[in-house]
Amino acid sequence: MAEFFLPLQTRKTSNPEKNDKMPEKKNVLPQLHLELIPMRLVIHNMLTCNVKTCQTNNFPLKIVASAIDYVESEYNHEYIVNLLPKLEWNALVEAAKDVNANIPSTFPENPSEEFLRNLYKLLHNVHIIEGSLKCPNCHRQFPITRGIPNMLLNENEI
Repeated sequence: MAEFFLPLQTRKTSNPEKNDKMPEKKNVLPQLHLELIPMRLVIHNMLTCNVKTCQTNNFPLKIVASAIDYVESEYNHEYIVNLLPKLEWNALVEAAKDVNANIPSTFPENPSEEFLRNLYKLLHNVHIIEGSLKCPNCHRQFPITRGIPNMLLNENEI
């Protein structure tokens, strides 16, 4: 069985100088403190092209990444086991190639704990920061900016 290969460097996400306290409210409206979740392969595995003329061969979208980051996150065994039936494995294999990672072309019959941990790392720790997602059918490109894929369609595509 081929092993996982993640060639990306880990970076620390904690900032000791960051003040985690909420700022003092100065207006009547509540301030929202939302952390944006960057484009990850688990998200990619669920996205399709929704252009009205593109009804077949619209999955998986090809990742064209110009900036990728690897950010460690805490492993969750129960989560990854529950996610397995929902994953499109062939799409994940292609996505892994797009981000220069290597995974087995077929899902193992009895995956080991190490395999599940590596799969979790691939799905959740690889962040596509800049680039695009390209439909294999209509070739429409959806930009990824600061980790957020823009899947909005133009009026003529609805």
